Order: sequence, then C-alpha cells, then structure tokens
Amino acid sequence: NRRIKPYRNLPSLQEDYQNDEEHLFENLPVEEKKEDIPIEKPIEKPIETPQQQEDDPFSNPTEEEKMEALKYLVSRVETDNGIQSPFFAGEEEEDDSSCKCKENIKGKYIFYNHQIFVCLGKDESNWNEKLESESPLIKSLDTALKKLRRKTKLRIRLTGIHIEGPSKGKKLDLMVFHSQAMVHVNGVTNENIDDHLKALFIEEQFSIYKPLTGTHIFVCCHGNRDEGCGFYGNQVYKEFEDKTKSYPDVHVYKSTCLLSHKYAGMLTIFQGPETSKSSNANFKVIGDMYGFITPKVVPQLVKYNVLGGTYYKEFWIGRMNMKPATAPKFANL
Repeated sequence: NRRIKPYRNLPSLQEDYQNDEEHLFENLPVEEKKEDIPIEKPIEKPIETPQQQEDDPFSNPTEEEKMEALKYLVSRVETDNGIQSPFFAGEEEEDDSSCKCKENIKGKYIFYNHQIFVCLGKDESNWNEKLESESPLIKSLDTALKKLRRKTKLRIRLTGIHIEGPSKGKKLDLMVFHSQAMVHVNGVTNENIDDHLKALFIEEQFSIYKPLTGTHIFVCCHGNRDEGCGFYGNQVYKEFEDKTKSYPDVHVYKSTCLLSHKYAGMLTIFQGPETSKSSNANFKVIGDMYGFITPKVVPQLVKYNVLGGTYYKEFWIGRMNMKPATAPKFANL
C-alpha cells in the first residue's frame, strides 16, 4: 500500500529517450540512413485585385486597347485643347509658345541633300512596316537610289505618302524636293528609273517636269512601324488640315517614317523660293523638320513657317542640306 508519488524528473527522462533514439542508428550502414527530403511548395502567384488589373494596361490587352495602353506607357494626357506630351513640363500650360522639351532635339537627324515622296495610293493603316516592301517597283527605286549615292555621294531620302498619283499604281508617281526645284515625276517604271534619276540629280533638267508650288507639309503617320507616330501623327495631320483649309496653296500629307520615332509627332515642311524667306542661290528649296509636335503647336507652325516663310524655333530640329552640327548654332542666331 505504498503511496506512489508523481515522478518529478519527467523532462530528464524525455531527454534520455531522445538520446537513446538517436543512438539506435549509430551502428547502421551509412546507406541505410534515411534523410528527410524537403518538399518544395509551389510558388503561388498573388491574385491581382480589380484595381491592379485596371492599372496594368497590358493585362490581357485586346487589339482595340493597344492605343490606350500606348497612352498609359508614355504618360501622355489628352486634354480639351489637344494632346499633351511628356516632354512638356506642366500639365496646365495655356499654350506651347515656348518649348519645354527635356531633350534638345536640334541637330538630331541624318543629313540629306534631296527628298523623294512616292505616292502609295492607300490609307496609312494599310502601309507595310518597310516602304521598300510595298511593291517590287518601289524596291527597284530604292536600289537605284543607293546605287546613285555610291556614284555621286548624294543622300536622297525616300518616303511614302498616302495620296494616289495619276498612274493609279501601275507606275510610280513621285514628288521630288530637290535643293533647286520642286517637281512632279509621273510614270516611273523599271525601264526608265535610271533615266529619271540622271535627269533629276546629275543633269538637273527640271524644266522637263511639272513644277510644284506652294507649301507642302508631310506628317509622319506610320502607325504600322511605330504606334506613337500613328496616334500623334494623325492628330497633328487633322489639325493642320483644319487650320490650312482656307489656303489653297498649302498641302498636307500623311507620310511614312521621316525621323526617329521618339520625336513623334514629327513633320517636315517644304517651301520653294516663292514662299520661303530662307531660300537663296545655293538652296532654293527649304525643308524644315520638326519634332514633339502636338495639335496645340500647329497654329504657331502655320503662323511662322507656312504663312511667314520662316521657321518656328522651339520645336525645330533641322533643315534639308544643313549639317546636323550646324543646326543648334543656326537656331541661336
């Protein structure tokens, strides 16, 4: 009838038991020892909230949402007065009379002597990414221009425009802006490409072609190559058409790539000696290039360049036949 007292050393017995259990495997062969294999848990993707999905413009985008996603990515804001670019500081500016560009764009172009525009006869939404892939005939013209450059060292830029020429696509119809003349060249074929290039750029026989007069504005709207150019170029094009519709000698065109796409909206304005105050004996035709143009800037370009015959300094990049290194110095005169 002895009374059994509760065992007070239970923790120490547990420790001894654990030690004994560890000693059970001491004399076993090494290969029989078992090790715990860690189980990797699958990484769970966090569930996005509806607000997070709304903030991400590329979460399962549709074709219709691409342009909206573009606006989100470049942080451009549509306003009642037009479109504001991130290159302009201050969202509440009343106008763009002075440039707020974060980047000095003057001189940021590749030097060229002359410009050729080929009539594509179709809307910009149907343009190919590369102009030379539009047709075998355009490819032949591009090859002939490269051959001429190797021979003469002339840099001749080739660009497409949306209008249809008189040949209706069966032959090439061109608008040529030579440093000395602006002319139409119609009916170009594989057989006469070299003859036309010789007459234009070697012999300079401009009298055999129909002259171009007035002011010609080419706005890059090449959306199939760069969505920014397609979106902002079309906005600027529409604004130019609206602001110049009362001037019959002013012509506005949608064009393929003109300059670097990061300068969208970008455009070139060509004028001859009868409209440009910058014309001289060396260069009768003036082609001024502009970048970061918004619809709000168009009235200033119409005032200074289109009607005034000079150039609008703030958004000006350079000029045909002007060396890029000279452009910043010229703008500061």
